[in-house]
Amino acid sequence: MDEVCQCEDEVAAVNTLGDDAVQWYTLQVTSGLEARVQASLSKGAMRCGVASLFGQILFPIEKISEIRNGRKCMRIKKLYPGYLFIELNLYGEGGELRHGLWQFIRSTSGVLGFLGGERPLAMKQKDIDLIIHQTEIGEKSEKFKNNYSVGMLVKVTDGPFAGSEGEISTMDEQAGNVCVLVGLFGRLTPVDLEFWQITKKEV
Repeated sequence: MDEVCQCEDEVAAVNTLGDDAVQWYTLQVTSGLEARVQASLSKGAMRCGVASLFGQILFPIEKISEIRNGRKCMRIKKLYPGYLFIELNLYGEGGELRHGLWQFIRSTSGVLGFLGGERPLAMKQKDIDLIIHQTEIGEKSEKFKNNYSVGMLVKVTDGPFAGSEGEISTMDEQAGNVCVLVGLFGRLTPVDLEFWQITKKEV
């Protein structure tokens, strides 16, 4: 069993607390199990009836596209391997730790502990604001990993200009696009391509 339901008696007090009672905490988890722990905490909180003690549970990632053997592949990069960031009503009005909630989270499989140990430390607002921003950017955008640079000689491998050679004149790494100057009809012509449509010219 991944979690133990021990904090139902603490939920009633939540509605009397203000927004200041909800704070962000850093949770250390087994590396490689971040997504599983995130799901277990969310499902366990609903099952145990303590979801009102929880806010968001962040697992910051970014999507990175790579070109492998002429094909576009996507992988997920963890921004903070081995950590989750969790929004909780962890302390009561008198500043006492909600031990049932603490035990519920600590007993979840894959959880190693809170930053701060048995008296978890709340994160600074500027730190969590940065992490939230990184999470939003990472989930909405897609980065491209490439080994190209402006001025590099490349060969077009796909599309109507396949087989042509030219020089990269501009790049948009965020979009994964390049403009290559290729020789057509005796003159240099700019051609817009994606990273996966070119390869570095062998010298």
